[in-house]
Formats: sequence, C-alpha cells, structure tokens
Amino acid sequence: MMQEDLPHVRTVREASLFHRPFFRAVAISIPLGLVAFMMTVHRFLAVNCPTGEGILVVEGWIPSQSMRDAVRVFQSGSYRYLVVVGGQLDAADD
Repeated sequence: MMQEDLPHVRTVREASLFHRPFFRAVAISIPLGLVAFMMTVHRFLAVNCPTGEGILVVEGWIPSQSMRDAVRVFQSGSYRYLVVVGGQLDAADD
C-alpha cells in the first residue's frame, strides 16, 4: 500500500524543542553566556589595586587589623571619604 492510496494518512515528524534551530541556539547560548559572565565579572567586582582617589569602601565585618590597614590606605591616598558597609565596628575588638 502506498501513501497515495490512503489520503487520510500523513507522515508526522516528531519534533521537540531541541530539534528546532531557534530553541537549540537559545539552549546553547544561555549556558555559554553564563560561563562568560562568571569568568569576566570577577575582574570588575574584585578590584584590589586602589587608585587612591575619591571614595574608599571597606566591608565592616573585616578584622580590626585589616580595618587599620584600610585606614592607612585611606591616609596614604587622596581619598575624600572612607565608607564602611556591611557590619558594625566593635570597640572591644581592638
């Protein structure tokens, strides 16, 4: 029997989302984009060479010795402000 003999029978091609080119491209692009983001964002967020200008921002939870080092860095550069964020300083921690 040939397909011409049965007009009501059609060939159905199974298709899932990953068989479509657009969805395949999206499924590949998103993980690659996330990996590229994770590899490059560190350079932006973890600046460890201060320029000595403007505002010096320090995390408040760092140990007292590190806070003293931050004060020395502040005084050695031409900073206008020292901003401590993220915690409370304890006088008893000296």
